[in-house]
Amino acid sequence: MVADALSYLASALGIRRLRSPEPAAPKRAAERHRTTDFLAGWRYILRHRGLAALFWNSLVFGGCITAASPLLTVFMLRDRGFEPWQYGVVFGAAGVAGIAGWLLVKPVLGRFGQRRILLAAGVGRNLWQGLIPFASATTGGLLMITASELLLLFFVGLFNPIFAIYG
Repeated sequence: MVADALSYLASALGIRRLRSPEPAAPKRAAERHRTTDFLAGWRYILRHRGLAALFWNSLVFGGCITAASPLLTVFMLRDRGFEPWQYGVVFGAAGVAGIAGWLLVKPVLGRFGQRRILLAAGVGRNLWQGLIPFASATTGGLLMITASELLLLFFVGLFNPIFAIYG
C-alpha cells in the first residue's frame, strides 16, 4: 500500500511540474456525427487486411484470457491447494515479465521489424497456457504455472505496444 501511495504522490508531483496547458481539442465539423466517425473507423479496420486479422486475433486472445483467469484462480487455490500468497507471487512475477517485454519493444522492433515481432509474439503469448493443466500440487507444479504466466505476459508486453502502433 505504501508503494501504491508513493506512486500517486509521484504522479501528482509530475503533473504539478507541467508548465504549459494542454492544447484545446480540435473543433468538430458541424456536419459530422459520432455515428459516422464510429462506422468509418470500423470500416477502416475491417477493410485493412492486417488490422482486421490483428483485431480478430486480439479479440479471441483477450476473450480466452479473460475467461481462463477465474478458472486459473480456482485451479491454483482450490484444486491444487496453493496458498494465496503463492498465487500473488505468480501474478506479480508475471507482471514484471510483461514490463520486461515492453522494455524490449524498441530494440527488438529495430532489429526484426513489426511484422515478424507481431507474428512471433502473437504465437508466443498463446503457447504456454497448455502447460497449466499438467501442473501438480508441488513446487514443480507451481514453477510450471509461474513459467507459463511469465512467458504469456512477457509476450503480451512485447505484442501489445507494437499492435498499438501498427498501420
